[in-house]
Amino acid sequence: MKGRIFIIRTNMLDLSHIERRDMDRPPTREEWQAACEGYIQLVPGLSRCRPLIGSPDKCIALCNEDGDRLRLPVNPLATALWHGSAPEFSTQRLVGNVMVLTGDAEFMASL
Repeated sequence: MKGRIFIIRTNMLDLSHIERRDMDRPPTREEWQAACEGYIQLVPGLSRCRPLIGSPDKCIALCNEDGDRLRLPVNPLATALWHGSAPEFSTQRLVGNVMVLTGDAEFMASL
C-alpha cells in the first residue's frame, strides 16, 4: 500500500509550499482532523488533481465541515484546484486547510 497526502494550508500561495507525506497505511481520523483543524467533510467533485500530484490519478480531498461557520480564511490555492477539477462549483470557495489524498488502488480503497 502506497499513498501520499498533500496538506494545502490557507497561507500557501503556490504549489511549492504544500506539505507532502508519503504513507504506507491509510491516515487515521485523528490525522485527518488535525490537518483540517476540526471535523471533516469530503470536497465534492475534487477527484482529479493533476497540477498537484503530477498525474491524472484519482484523489479525494477533505476540508473542515464547519469552516464557513467558524469563518476560516479562504484557501485560494485549494479553491483554484477545486474549480479546475469541478467547474460546476466555481461560484463556491474552500476555507481552512484542505487535505488531498492519492495513492495506489489499495490505498484509495482503504479511505
